[in-house]
Amino acid sequence: MSSRTPEFVDPWRLADQKRGLEGKIPLARMPRLEGLLVDRQGMVAFDLAFSRGEKRRPRISGTVQATLALECQRCLEPLRLTLDIHVELAVIEVAAEAEGLPEQVDPILADNGRIRLLDLLEDELLLAIPQVPMHQPSSCRAQVPDRGADISLPVEGEDEEYDRTNPFAVLAGHRSDSKH
Repeated sequence: MSSRTPEFVDPWRLADQKRGLEGKIPLARMPRLEGLLVDRQGMVAFDLAFSRGEKRRPRISGTVQATLALECQRCLEPLRLTLDIHVELAVIEVAAEAEGLPEQVDPILADNGRIRLLDLLEDELLLAIPQVPMHQPSSCRAQVPDRGADISLPVEGEDEEYDRTNPFAVLAGHRSDSKH
């Protein structure tokens, strides 16, 4: 394994040599994560192995690990999300090659025969972050309503403006007998 972290890698050469890369990169070097993080302190650890797969295509497998400081979208307080991502990638040269890959393998596009390692790691982190990051309800500072709570509508007579008319009643008279 290499202790030096190169900016670009040649996946064909590394696969032929059955080499791997491991190391750590500061989160601060990942500009696309910047807007999601409340704190850019910390490191991204990676351990990647290069080999040949089907059709002699370079394959990258391994792990990417990081702890990210995000903002809980429920209470707006900091949320620490620990990620341990398993990576299974197949190197492609044109997007159309992605269609022939096995389902458990994700494509990664090589640009001029090279892959930018930082982009690979940042992509994996971005894909692993939940769309709406939130603390678990039991540890969140926000008041989380009980899902089983009785949410009842006003009873007739309680609210003068409450209208019991079914908004879809007008559609009941316009039933179509034609089949589409």
